[in-house]
Amino acid sequence: MATDSSKRSGDWDSTSTWVNGVPTSADTAVVTGGKHVTIDDTESAANVTVADRAELSLNGGVLTTQEVEVDGEISGHGVIDGAADGDGLIVAQGGTLEIKGAVGADNEGLIMRIDDGATLKLDGAVGGAETMLDGVSNTYIDFAGAGVLDLTGEGAGGSGEMAKFQATVENFDGDDKIMVASSGHAGDKVHFNAKTDILTVTAADGSVIEQIQLDGDYKGMKFSLQENGGVDTITVSAICFYRGTMIRTPDGEKAVETLKAGDLVMTTDGVAAPVSWLGRQTISTVFSDPEKVWPIRIKSGALGENVPSRDLVLSPDHAVLVDGVLVHAGALVNGVSIVRQSIVPRVFTYYHVELDDHALILAENTPAETFIDHPRRLAFDNWDERQALHPFGKDMDEMPFARAKSSRQVPVHIRVALAARAQKLGLVAAKVA
Repeated sequence: MATDSSKRSGDWDSTSTWVNGVPTSADTAVVTGGKHVTIDDTESAANVTVADRAELSLNGGVLTTQEVEVDGEISGHGVIDGAADGDGLIVAQGGTLEIKGAVGADNEGLIMRIDDGATLKLDGAVGGAETMLDGVSNTYIDFAGAGVLDLTGEGAGGSGEMAKFQATVENFDGDDKIMVASSGHAGDKVHFNAKTDILTVTAADGSVIEQIQLDGDYKGMKFSLQENGGVDTITVSAICFYRGTMIRTPDGEKAVETLKAGDLVMTTDGVAAPVSWLGRQTISTVFSDPEKVWPIRIKSGALGENVPSRDLVLSPDHAVLVDGVLVHAGALVNGVSIVRQSIVPRVFTYYHVELDDHALILAENTPAETFIDHPRRLAFDNWDERQALHPFGKDMDEMPFARAKSSRQVPVHIRVALAARAQKLGLVAAKVA
């Protein structure tokens, strides 16, 4: 078996990239330190080493090999048809990066990162049997943006699942998803143990489908699970109104917590639409991450003349319509006219209004979205009531607006307008990033 080392950066299939020509399926290919090799077609090698300070990028390509030793970095989207190990970095970016073989079996300290909008699909066992002294795996998966960890390739259910996943997942938050193969029957559930930080997915009969070790501050958070087509999708988030928020109805404004199924509320289109369900979610602030649970206060007039008509308090991920863009409240925070409210009860409740369609209703005279049941639905206190209404789920289309989930996604002209609005209200000049 010959070894073919890179002599310069370039495409994998270029003879000038390698010392002895393009590696074959019988060769060991080594991307040496300081070199950057790109794969955008189908390539193969018996084994691959990505040395320290070296980078191998997949641009939709496929690499077939027994194993990749990652001491440098692998990044991009495509397929690694083989195993991966080492103490380097694997980054899913620009699409789906699929690894078909075992990952991190020797538990050397491999880190896998999921960038914004990317999916990391792992089809084999993840992590090794040996762990660090505190019992946490030395193989890490880091959500660096709104991404997806797809573990459905491990196989459907059974006692093997816990043995197959032995990595540690960190920074899993409200914009992320973890997908696992379901039991194949209705009634799968997710439970989080705040003492051990272990997320457990169980079937209706109580058998364990999957266990995932999390690392981070998840105390006071609630996890939810959606079953769909043999896949369980796990999310955590809060997208609701704070108690006392006034919602416009045909009979005037009413506090959100007083609404019930069948009551009419006014949409921004001037339609009186019936409430189909009012969700409730209890939040504990003890040990919780402020950015995930503390309410956002949009001060009176912060978005426009009489918008809101009085201070609007809602959860960080609840979107309001600003100049044609659905912007999550947390993304609007400027520390002046829109602030994160830290003085709250230790335990409080968020509410969310669901109509027959995803729509905009007027909350304190502000266009705010209603609840939509999609893969990142929430673990409400009364979710069983909604399941009774829609045991097989409910199809609902998103409204045709762009959505900004983070401050960097908010158009500059909107941030400038909000800063100018704050100055007009006599507040200290808002910072425009």
